[in-house]
Amino acid sequence: QDLVRKVPILYFWYAEMEISISTSRNNSDSAHRAIYILSCLGSNIKYSSFGGPISRPLVLRARQGFKEQIRSLRSAFASGCLKEESVALICCASLFESMTSGYSSGLEVIEEACPFSESHTLEFEELWMYYIKLLQKNLNQLSLSRVWPSILKGVQTYPYNPKSYASMLTLSCLYSVPNNLRLTLDKCSQRDPSIVALLFALSFEWSKAGSYNRIHSLFERALADDKLQKSVLLWRCYLAYEAEIACNTSAARRVFFRAIHACPWSKRLWLDGFQKLSSVLTMKELSDLQEVMHGKELFIRTDIYEILLQDEDDI
Repeated sequence: QDLVRKVPILYFWYAEMEISISTSRNNSDSAHRAIYILSCLGSNIKYSSFGGPISRPLVLRARQGFKEQIRSLRSAFASGCLKEESVALICCASLFESMTSGYSSGLEVIEEACPFSESHTLEFEELWMYYIKLLQKNLNQLSLSRVWPSILKGVQTYPYNPKSYASMLTLSCLYSVPNNLRLTLDKCSQRDPSIVALLFALSFEWSKAGSYNRIHSLFERALADDKLQKSVLLWRCYLAYEAEIACNTSAARRVFFRAIHACPWSKRLWLDGFQKLSSVLTMKELSDLQEVMHGKELFIRTDIYEILLQDEDDI
């Protein structure tokens, strides 16, 4: 019984595998086989080996069958209790429409079936990720007004999912919307501060000329949050930016001391500072910092042979 419930997942995997083969080998038979596989699921008929061209009546029957099966899931949408196999069924219907009627019809299947309003379960997020994948495949054919509201809704609903932010950055390359993007990222960070949102905001600014003040502001705003202030990754990024990109050694030095004060337990953070500021910190400062590390039971291990060689060189 459990295997029967999981059938849509198997059909979806099988169809996607055939599509992948079709794309990589330019094999039209695999694409036709994928449509046939999905048609069997939509028509609710027993699967048998693919034997040739797909009849138009079978395609029409599958399209109607998918609509009826998705309609039966409306109560699950309303209660927010969507199951994994239901997600696979909707993805199959969307994939079927994309292959037989075009990508726009495939997107509409998901948009009509699931509004993504306030659904925060993993299953709804999985469906959202498939939807984003479809959008990204066809961004060049879609208008900004068609895509932007959908991606914006996804960022608001799933603020920790990197797929939505990646789509936003892709859009920024296709369309000139830097101010809209910055405003959106700032709102997301204010509403629900996260390292994910910050990293994408930073990646957008890296290549922009004269963006030092903006990047500096992003780091400082993030560090004003109590939880993000304890993020070792955030401090490491800030230190690396000041030391290696902005080449501001005095700023990097200040960031390093703030970092080890906020996250004194991170050996990686201490080592980053030693490596990036080796030409700035004096021998006494390095020695004092190592003593502080030992006091916190953070020990640096090295090869004894290298130490002996260094001693010989000094002599």
